[in-house]
Amino acid sequence: DAWVFARLAAAGRLADYDRLRRPVDRKVVHTVELLTRIVSGETAFYRMLRSFALPVATGLPFLRRSLIGTLTGLDHALPSELTRQPA
Repeated sequence: DAWVFARLAAAGRLADYDRLRRPVDRKVVHTVELLTRIVSGETAFYRMLRSFALPVATGLPFLRRSLIGTLTGLDHALPSELTRQPA
């Protein structure tokens, strides 16, 4: 987000920030809410996820990379219009 904000600010396009980042922000909020329910939920289902599924998932390299990418916000592509090199 900081990189996108800086690129847009430098280009004088801050009005585009919301349009470009809102879908990413929405996905991050959804993922954090889901993980929060798993970590803090008291139902038998959430306890089972915490006790069995989460340790297995974090032990698998491809799932671990995906989880780390999601938690750090690095699981989405940067807007292509900002990554193109000037001609």
